[in-house]
Amino acid sequence: MSIDSINFSTKTPAFKGNYKRTEQGNPYYHTNSAMKIGGTLAGLCALGTAIDLAGNNFFQKALKNLPEADKDLIKINNKTAILANGLAALAIHLGCAAFIDHKRNEKAKETADFVKKVGTKNAVMNSDEVALSNKGRAYYDSNTGAKYGVWCGTGAGLVTGILGYAKELKKLDSKTPDVIKTATKTGGAIGIAMGIGISALGGWLLGKWADSIANNDARKHA
Repeated sequence: MSIDSINFSTKTPAFKGNYKRTEQGNPYYHTNSAMKIGGTLAGLCALGTAIDLAGNNFFQKALKNLPEADKDLIKINNKTAILANGLAALAIHLGCAAFIDHKRNEKAKETADFVKKVGTKNAVMNSDEVALSNKGRAYYDSNTGAKYGVWCGTGAGLVTGILGYAKELKKLDSKTPDVIKTATKTGGAIGIAMGIGISALGGWLLGKWADSIANNDARKHA
């Protein structure tokens, strides 16, 4: 089907209550798809933290009945560290999600003004970011989530990797054999690299998911 055969509509998009207007008065689909995903993951992190704290309390009570020599062989995570890790995970998920939604909505605003300025047909022909609904109305076809999800994932993986690496290095002292030191440092560096890669991939996949939700909603309601 050629571009000339499409019936372009100049009517106002019917974004069914989930739209806002640009400074120039043009409507655009406003999404919070990334926050829905980020909020779900944050909730899972909170649940995991609660379970971790409950397990910590259980083992702390169990330790009271053990001889002192046995207590030294068992290391229990500090409650403060558990809470800090949990809060960090919450902040990362919610912060990245809010950032992605913000970037996507800003781009949707720019696209709405662009379509109004050049016309729907020209916008579709000259931009890969403009798509048409079944009703012939233009909307922003987002890839913002995937693009920024990679960077958010990379940053999160880098920060958590470095913090974990530093924690392992603190355990080394002058009495630690050189072979153990070398293995710890090498393994830590490899772990950071793998963690960054996995985190970046996860950020990209979650970003793609957020894009898919936003684009489907925008197309359906345009």
